[in-house]
Amino acid sequence: MAKAKSAPDASAPVLVLGATGALGQHLIQQLRQAQRPVRTYIRNVEKAEDVELTGATVQIGKLTDQPRLAKAVEGVSGILWAIGARPNMSLGDIDMTEHKLIRVLVQVLKTVGAVPIVLCSSMGTPDPTSIPPLAKILEAKRKGELALEESELPYAIVRPGGLLETPGGGGVLLANSLGIMGRISRADVATIMIAALGREDVRGKTFEIINKEGAPAASDPKVFAGLK
Repeated sequence: MAKAKSAPDASAPVLVLGATGALGQHLIQQLRQAQRPVRTYIRNVEKAEDVELTGATVQIGKLTDQPRLAKAVEGVSGILWAIGARPNMSLGDIDMTEHKLIRVLVQVLKTVGAVPIVLCSSMGTPDPTSIPPLAKILEAKRKGELALEESELPYAIVRPGGLLETPGGGGVLLANSLGIMGRISRADVATIMIAALGREDVRGKTFEIINKEGAPAASDPKVFAGLK
C-alpha cells in the first residue's frame, strides 16, 4: 500500500513531467493562466531558461535518478505525466519512456508519499495491433498503464485520440470506451488532464477522449458525466 499524504494543498505546485514537449507546454500555460504554481523536472539544462520564462520552476535531473526525482515530487499537490515516445526510437527506448520510467515514479511515490497522478496514454492501447504503425509504442504504453493500475496510487489514465496542434475549446467526447476513433487538440487534452487531477470521482479510472462537435467543451464539468 502506498504511503498516504494528507489532502493535497491547493497552493502547492503541480509537477509537470514532459514539460518541454508540446502537451507539456499546454499544461504549463493553462496552469499558469489559472494562477497555479508549476514545478517541472527536466533533464536538458539548455531548455531550463525557456521553461522558467513560463513562470514555472525548474529542477534538473533524469527520471531514473530516484533521489533527485524524490526531491522534485516532495511537496507537490499532484503530477501530470506528458512524456511520450517517438516512433523512430529504439524498442528499448520506447519501453523505457512509456513503461519503465513510470515504474520508477511509482516506486518514488510509494516512498515519499502518494499524490494524485494523471497519465496521458493513448487510444489503441487495449489492442495495439489496431494501429500497426504505433503498435510497439501502444504495447509499451499499456505496460505503463498497468504499472499505475497495480500501484494502489491515486491515478487517472487519459487516452486521447490522435493529437492535433489546433486551438482548444471544441466539444469533447469522454467515456471509459468510446467505441470510435478520432482526434483531439492537445489544448483540450491538457484541460481534461488538469480537471481530472482535481476530481476524486476519476480516481482509479481510465477513459478515452476525442473532439466532437456539439459535445461539452473540455472546460465544462459535464464532459465527465458519462464516466463510469
